[in-house]
Amino acid sequence: MEKNDKIEKYLNLEIDNSELKENNPVNQDEQDMKNFIHYLEDEEVLKIMWEKCKNWFQEEDSSKSRELKMSKKEVEDLRKKNRALEIENQRIYQLKNKIDKLENDYKYLQRLNSDNERTIANLKNQQNADLTKITEQNREIRNLENEKAQFIRVIEQNRQEMQNLKDKLSSLSSEYEVLKKTNDSYEKQFKTPIALYEKYLRLSENTKSSIKNILNQESVEKFIFTGVQEDNFISLWEYMRNQTINGNDIQELFSIFSYFLNAFNANYESPIYALNQTHIGEEFDNDYHITGYKSSVAGTIKKIDLLGFYNLRTGKIIKKTVVKI
Repeated sequence: MEKNDKIEKYLNLEIDNSELKENNPVNQDEQDMKNFIHYLEDEEVLKIMWEKCKNWFQEEDSSKSRELKMSKKEVEDLRKKNRALEIENQRIYQLKNKIDKLENDYKYLQRLNSDNERTIANLKNQQNADLTKITEQNREIRNLENEKAQFIRVIEQNRQEMQNLKDKLSSLSSEYEVLKKTNDSYEKQFKTPIALYEKYLRLSENTKSSIKNILNQESVEKFIFTGVQEDNFISLWEYMRNQTINGNDIQELFSIFSYFLNAFNANYESPIYALNQTHIGEEFDNDYHITGYKSSVAGTIKKIDLLGFYNLRTGKIIKKTVVKI
């Protein structure tokens, strides 16, 4: 290949920048590189390269001149396009601001969403806790309702029992009134003998032992039954006579004797016996009186130790009065 052809190969002014880059000798193989360096050492080659460069710059200046001669219409079009670009840039700037704001809003919404998710999680936990509590409360309510139902049954049973008790109480009240009347009658009838029986039980053991064959002390009924028998109350008077003659007090026994005497009379339409009418200051009379403990044999009566009794129907003195003269 000739020298000028070689130079044209490396300095072809008609190729564009991309072709220069593609055909750059630096990127050629090692042999081409050596050849290129060899040409650069030749003055003639350098001169040709200088001419080529001048032509290249002249062509560049011509191109620029042509560009400067563009029509007013093209310039106006460019101005319009520039204004359009400015408007577009302003719109892009506004859109960018909107995008930035949207991004900030999005981040805020993300944080808000995260907070809401935590709140929802807390609410779910609270809801679960509330549900557990409600379940427990419902269980307690059911238990209380069961207890209430049981209490109602118990109350109903108690109400029925109370009604039964009221009915029974009413019946018992009626019976009580009957018994009370009977008891009042019994008490009125037996109040005195019961009091005398209690008095009798308070006597000394020696006294009760001495008259046990006269009066039965096992019960008040037996006490009265034996006391109203004629032979027994006469025997009781004789026991009192012996006691008073010996100086012993017989006031408790005399009240018992008087009751039995009157009780005996109550068995008849008219009384059979009555106590002697003896008074202090009367003259002693052997037909009606006998002397008692430490008494004189004659004179006026100073003390009555034990009244005797007589038969009302015959007037006969059954027992003389024991007196002290």
